[in-house]
Amino acid sequence: MTRVLVVDDDEDVVEVLSLSLSACRGWTVRTETSGSAALAACAAFAPHAVLLDVEMPVLDGPAVLARLRADPLTRELPVVFVTGAVEPGLAVRLRALGAAAVLPKPFDPLRIGDEVALALGW
Repeated sequence: MTRVLVVDDDEDVVEVLSLSLSACRGWTVRTETSGSAALAACAAFAPHAVLLDVEMPVLDGPAVLARLRADPLTRELPVVFVTGAVEPGLAVRLRALGAAAVLPKPFDPLRIGDEVALALGW
């Protein structure tokens, strides 16, 4: 079964993504609300992919991605950013850091699983 880690400091977003991905795609979803918890969860949960917010306190999404890429065990782990940030060039910069895709917030809860699967070639 496909395991996906969802990381966002907004608990409402985490809940909607978790329900959507598990109900619409049948994926096993674990959620975290901080970057440091996400890194620990990657080791314990061994996800097939991570959905990650960009803007989080203390350890933001790009910093989490950098740490994942520095670790041989998670170097190839697909990371999809789901963000409400509208900064010009952000998607290009995130892809240059190693993101598999960048999806916008707000998102359609009934379609987000399909968008993630398409972005990852699943």
